[in-house]
Amino acid sequence: MNKTYIRNTKLFVIAFCLFLLPFSVSAKENALRIEHSIDSKFPTEKRTFTVQLPKSYYSQTKFAYPVMYLLDGQSNLEYSDAVENYLADNALMPEVIIVAMHSGATRSRDYLPMNEQNEASGNADQFLKYMEQELLPFIDKNYRAAPLKILSGHSYGGVCVTFAMIEKPDMFQAYFAQSPFLDKTIGNPLVEHLAKFLEANPKLDSFYYMNVGDEPNLEENFKKVKELFEAKAPKSFKWNAEYNMGKSHMTTRFVGQYYALEHFFAKDWTLSQQEIISGKFAGVKKHIDDLSKKYGYPILYSEQTLAQATQIFLSTQDVPSATKTAELVTTQYPKSAIAHFFLAVSSRASGNKEKAIQAVETAIKLYEANPKEELKPLYANMKQLQQVLAQK
Repeated sequence: MNKTYIRNTKLFVIAFCLFLLPFSVSAKENALRIEHSIDSKFPTEKRTFTVQLPKSYYSQTKFAYPVMYLLDGQSNLEYSDAVENYLADNALMPEVIIVAMHSGATRSRDYLPMNEQNEASGNADQFLKYMEQELLPFIDKNYRAAPLKILSGHSYGGVCVTFAMIEKPDMFQAYFAQSPFLDKTIGNPLVEHLAKFLEANPKLDSFYYMNVGDEPNLEENFKKVKELFEAKAPKSFKWNAEYNMGKSHMTTRFVGQYYALEHFFAKDWTLSQQEIISGKFAGVKKHIDDLSKKYGYPILYSEQTLAQATQIFLSTQDVPSATKTAELVTTQYPKSAIAHFFLAVSSRASGNKEKAIQAVETAIKLYEANPKEELKPLYANMKQLQQVLAQK
């Protein structure tokens, strides 16, 4: 490594401490959790739901977000939001909008399809009409919703998710059913319905996840569904069916939400260090472009992964890739002080002093406008770099 490169990247070693810092977008100008009520015709009544927006929603106004529609939202939102944030922060999935649909006295009526063997069954077909004709259009109109949509539910909600996939296979791209309550009275007719559906849909290309814990009353139909997928599901249909040993009916919803999101996204989303090094900037850019093409909308990729890629390129002396990656981070995250600091470091390493000065000044302004305790060490590095760059 030559002396000029060492001199130009002194602060880079300090920047590696950012691997340990939590990455998050700075601005939260508006509420991230919003309550709504709409007048439904399916049936005629008022329905309520909560919209949980991603942390970056108000600062990343050029981007749309996938939407996860969550049944029993009043009890499932908190942990679902925590799971999504954890996976998104670790570059295993994108940030998503969560639409938490409230349930109550009408839960059995809304979530269960009509079933003569079960007196608690209801009008799930009407609930699907509510989602298709009222709820989804409302979200698409009022929020920056990407075309990618997920339906997730637990217990009776898992029955509704399974029924929705059979009746409306194109309404959502992914269906998550945690411990769907497929006992003999509710499950037997639905399993028969599923078998006919798979036979009639050889080009099915959606995703379905289901799990079950230590639940003897649900195990028989869980096995039947798994056998149906193994025997009749087309290759284009992706699915996972998991038995979670030691989990109860109430705890499968936690682990199921995590594993469903991980199975659906993580295999595509992550970039390993070796892939970053070998692919250079072109590989990083291609990875994001491929994700955008597959999921059908322009991807806002993980700030943490892109920043780490910048550091990896600098550590391997691939300054051109470092600079281009840093520029990409500032384009996707223009209000991030971290992103602009990395652009300053990489620009200095490339010998572009003017660009480095501009970038570090922007980073300082962004930090001072919204100072955070965990970024104080970084702020000191910004000021130090600014002083170094001011020298002739």
